[in-house]
Amino acid sequence: MKIRNIFSLIAALAFMVPMQSCLKDTEEVFEDSPSARLSAYNDGLHKVLCDGDGTWIMEYYPGANQMYGGYTYIMNFAEKEVTVKGELSDKSATSLYKFAADNGPVISFDSYNEVFHHFSTPSSSKYEAYGGDFEFTIVNFTDDEVILKGKRTGNRYTMRRAEAGFKADEYLAGINALKNSFKAPAIEGMIGDLAVTGSIDLSKRTIHIFYPSGEVDEDGEEILTDLSSAFIITPEGFHMYNPIEVNGYTIRDLFYLSNYNSVTNGVFTLKGKRPEGYKEYDELVGDYRIVWSNGSANVTLKETPNRDSFIMTGFVNGKDVVVGYDEARGGMSIVYQTLGADGDLTVRLCPWDTSAGYLTKTEGSGLNIQYSETDGYFKFSDNGAWEGNKVDSFIIYSFNAADAFNAEYTGYGNSRFVRLSSMTKL
Repeated sequence: MKIRNIFSLIAALAFMVPMQSCLKDTEEVFEDSPSARLSAYNDGLHKVLCDGDGTWIMEYYPGANQMYGGYTYIMNFAEKEVTVKGELSDKSATSLYKFAADNGPVISFDSYNEVFHHFSTPSSSKYEAYGGDFEFTIVNFTDDEVILKGKRTGNRYTMRRAEAGFKADEYLAGINALKNSFKAPAIEGMIGDLAVTGSIDLSKRTIHIFYPSGEVDEDGEEILTDLSSAFIITPEGFHMYNPIEVNGYTIRDLFYLSNYNSVTNGVFTLKGKRPEGYKEYDELVGDYRIVWSNGSANVTLKETPNRDSFIMTGFVNGKDVVVGYDEARGGMSIVYQTLGADGDLTVRLCPWDTSAGYLTKTEGSGLNIQYSETDGYFKFSDNGAWEGNKVDSFIIYSFNAADAFNAEYTGYGNSRFVRLSSMTKL
């Protein structure tokens, strides 16, 4: 079954500037200079942010096109400092913030904050971090809502004033409780008179709704329409970055009913289900035997704090390999990634199409790992991210300072993992 992706056109939020006459005798509309008006605008937002107890809930979307989904930050503003709590850490951190003028009003959180800068701080395995923003163009604000635009990603960031009596720790605990209780990575049901299926992926924080497009491909295979949006998790359910329009209905919020393992918007309800071979995150931690055509290894999967991936040891000699976890299908994946450095060289684990004889540095390309109920072990399959090629193997390769392919790298011992076939838990 094939899927057709539908991409929504998102109208850019912008200030509309009315056209003015070019006649020499045109009178000045504003008494103040542009810099003075910008300063006054920033001062207005500063006052709004600090009003009351200064607590705001931010919907934060790192990465281009919201590629990692949305996360919640609780921000408490004082005159010059902001204290931030988030759902990925038990800590809070305080740092400076400031206002500036850069082709418009800007708020900047460029003083290091351990919590807020999680998605923008590079590491050895993520040298560009997660594409997180810390400088924002101020699009608009009211007493209770602030709309920002990330200068790095262009994503929309919404801040809502917390209601009286709001308790940050309870709110964040509610988010984590929903994540831990969620059992509906795949959904199905009726939206009006239209039968739909879908997925809710907590690791990528993305929802997909599928329904028949009424068309078939050249092989006679039915094509599905795919409507999708990133989301943030709330204590009650999911809030979409962009509303999904399907069959005359608008989906902006879905509430999770844990007792019924369903999601609803109050008008329709979609039932949760699990695909074949689904495995819970905790089930996957442990020791395995991996087999490929020219070798095998005993490996260990260790959990990570975000519970959206594992650290695999024993596969590449002396180096950790990140293994992703897909909440929607209850499976894993190994994709293109950096392993380390050797002088001016960067060493990476590259997906390899041995039939075609090519390797790639295409981000996200690699192999899915899914448990087979029939065979009783995990199988490897191409994840489809490398268009025009089919991954069946990995090869360790070095890249030069210009990030161009250099040579096969044998500094970690075995460099070729040819046609991975099985992974069995010990």
